[in-house]
Amino acid sequence: MYIRILHKQRLRQGGILLLFLGAAVLLLRFPAAVATGVSRGLAVCGEVIIPSLFPFLVLSGVFIHSGTAAAVGHKLENVARRVFNLSGNGAAVLLIGAVGGYPAGAAAVRDLLERREIEEKEATRLLWCCVNGGPAFIIGTVGARLLGSAYKGVLLYTAHLLASLMIALFSRRFGTERKQNVPPARKVPFSAAFSAAVARAVTAVLGMSGFVLLFSAVLTLSDATGITSVMFSTFTNADVPSAVWAAFWEVSCGAVGLTSCRVAGKGLAFLLGAALGWGGVSVLMQIRGMFSEHALSWKNFYSARAIHALLGGAFSGALFWVMPMPQTTAAVAAPLYTVTAVHPFSVSAAASAALMLLCGGVMLSAARE
Repeated sequence: MYIRILHKQRLRQGGILLLFLGAAVLLLRFPAAVATGVSRGLAVCGEVIIPSLFPFLVLSGVFIHSGTAAAVGHKLENVARRVFNLSGNGAAVLLIGAVGGYPAGAAAVRDLLERREIEEKEATRLLWCCVNGGPAFIIGTVGARLLGSAYKGVLLYTAHLLASLMIALFSRRFGTERKQNVPPARKVPFSAAFSAAVARAVTAVLGMSGFVLLFSAVLTLSDATGITSVMFSTFTNADVPSAVWAAFWEVSCGAVGLTSCRVAGKGLAFLLGAALGWGGVSVLMQIRGMFSEHALSWKNFYSARAIHALLGGAFSGALFWVMPMPQTTAAVAAPLYTVTAVHPFSVSAAASAALMLLCGGVMLSAARE
């Protein structure tokens, strides 16, 4: 038994080493493609992620750290228990996830779990249904900017919330039967709650931006190496599966790609709704990282994301089919970002030498001290 475990560990370490060497070779072989992908990721972070996410993360942090969430939890306890079989704090987290966007709901679950205001079993259930896109991203960016219509963004957001509520209702049978007493609200000064909320929001935004940069670079590298074209060479229109592939890994880049394809109407609504419901591997990895110190059960987490994707796509297609579309929605969507050609090695030799001398001087002075 011990030899088998040791053999598996060596195979795992060998696989990681091969993956590392392969990634290093690709980075050295295609530096311009990687730089372009990072530049596009920076554009997405600057124009989508930070403006739409950071304010809501700060607000949700103040909402929790100031004790307001616990106070609201007392008021929502009976309704939340009867409808969703959740505590009042759990209902407050659902609200934060609905208006805050990825990953504000998961961050709220983590904060309440660390403060011991919810249990691990309830935290696991909440992660099934509180990983949602916010109205700033879905309505403002996907709807108004990419689709050229805030009205379509409202329909996508409505379908997104309906899917989340359906999962919450379905999961109520997995809830604990005993009544969870919500602890009294802790009286924390507003200045302390605000400082803690800003610090947490900055950390969350930096983490999410890092994942967006990484996956944007990987997707661009996949295009440069020809892997994407080989994967979807059998399709007549390779733009759609390529955009779906991008949305599977990173939702922001995927939304840009999907709205640029030759798909419209209910088909585009289904694809966008499914992409928003899934959230992307990037978001899912961030959430797993948030709870690395907690022993939560992740057995049904990915199944819940897949169900959310199917429900979000189905509801989005149905709403786009049933609801009348105004004539003004035919406007051409504005491009999300424009990235110029990147030349990583076209630099000044004199400037590089001066920078190296400056770094050497800093190291020498630090060594003396």
